[in-house]
Amino acid sequence: MLPVEVLANKIAEISSTCGFQEDSQEKSDSPLEYLGKHGRWLRETHGVRQFILLAHSNYLDELRRELKY
Repeated sequence: MLPVEVLANKIAEISSTCGFQEDSQEKSDSPLEYLGKHGRWLRETHGVRQFILLAHSNYLDELRRELKY
């Protein structure tokens, strides 16, 4: 799992070579807004439907530690 900002930057980097026209985030876009725009483009252009799973890393680490015992 990556921080949302890092994920948005990686998507911008990769998708710019695949035809997504908004290859850089607009200053007014939050990382989640940018990911939403990219997701809509994937759906409209390629019929790809995607989901994003958001979680708090510290909480997940705690859950993993609890499951080990």
